[in-house]
Amino acid sequence: FELGFRIMALATPEDAEKFDLYVDRVYRYSEAWSRGLRADQQILKIQEEKVEDLSELEELMRRNLNEKGSVTLEIVNQEGAHGFIELKQN
Repeated sequence: FELGFRIMALATPEDAEKFDLYVDRVYRYSEAWSRGLRADQQILKIQEEKVEDLSELEELMRRNLNEKGSVTLEIVNQEGAHGFIELKQN
């Protein structure tokens, strides 16, 4: 699936087996860009399910895009503001 962004996973200080997932890059004019996703936003949940590693993120996104044609990300920006972004498959 291609929604126009890349993810960076950073190990959490509490547990090296768990990761915080951040948007590393958003490609201009992509679905993600037009919906407001930006670099450095942290992805907390996908479809209300907490994500703690890249394989979990990929599985949740793939499943929801295949079943529903869209996926909702819960994100938080650097200022601490929470939001939701729905991305639709092209």
